[in-house]
Amino acid sequence: MLSQEVLEKLKGRSVAGFIQSLKDGSANVERYPTGFPTLDAILGGGLIAGALYIIQAESTIGKTSLCLQMSSHWAKAGKTVLYFNLDNPGDSINYRMISREYYEVALTETGNETKAKAKTKTIYELMDRNQREQMTTEERTLWEKAISAFEGYQDNIYFFESVQNIEDLKKTVEKAIKALGDDAKAVVVVDYLQKVPGDGKDEREDLTGIVKGLSSIRQCPVVALSSTPKSAQGATRASKTDGFGTVAILYDAYVIMGLIKEGDFIKLSILKNKDGEANRDVSFRFLKERGFFTEMGTGFDAMTEQEVQMRAFQQMMG
Repeated sequence: MLSQEVLEKLKGRSVAGFIQSLKDGSANVERYPTGFPTLDAILGGGLIAGALYIIQAESTIGKTSLCLQMSSHWAKAGKTVLYFNLDNPGDSINYRMISREYYEVALTETGNETKAKAKTKTIYELMDRNQREQMTTEERTLWEKAISAFEGYQDNIYFFESVQNIEDLKKTVEKAIKALGDDAKAVVVVDYLQKVPGDGKDEREDLTGIVKGLSSIRQCPVVALSSTPKSAQGATRASKTDGFGTVAILYDAYVIMGLIKEGDFIKLSILKNKDGEANRDVSFRFLKERGFFTEMGTGFDAMTEQEVQMRAFQQMMG
């Protein structure tokens, strides 16, 4: 039997500690729920530390808004979000978050999508100070509640607007987690992969190195957004071979998710799920002008007949 001293030198470990934790009931893999119940169920309860999750989609589908909504959920749950915003103007991403919070407050109070829309302003309208100054009393009341809600978790989300390369990104994560303390629970979001600088020699090789670098971050879950190449755009179903740097994404990602627009819905397909079921779909409604996602059939007015038929067909085929 190898001694603990020898194991440490060899950078190995025994399973004895794990078996003991099973016996005493302390064994547990902490989950980081996304806030979307159906998606979380497919993922076994949420994200796990040390795993790389890829979300790929063509431009403007809503992958950033989806990740921002998840990020708010993690922050509200006390997790720290380290969000590398490499694609969006700094303030615009903040307005997306407060706009969604504003709409959610109105939706909670009215219980009705149409009424919630009527009592709130869009992302663009909120960017305009004159529009904010012209809010009705009711709109302002909801707006102040939204700001208060946002303030409640503002210290749990940090945005980083620039990195030099993948090593710089990893060092930033390491320093941030060290500063937060040993007990800190963090999630890293990279928006998006193709915007992380490489050496410029070969885009595919650069992305392969970036993906491998992200997959080596073991302290927390890593969510990386990826842009779908033009050759794969317009497809009726996402494919795990749609991303650049295909080999790295296929082998190093723990879970791969693809987003496509399907009529009035956004369909998220689980393309790879290392320890769970793949080839599962989750349909969302997306209010782009308010940055708000909801799983189909919850939080909205009565579904139309066409929507009911579509959902029934999906359930039948699933």
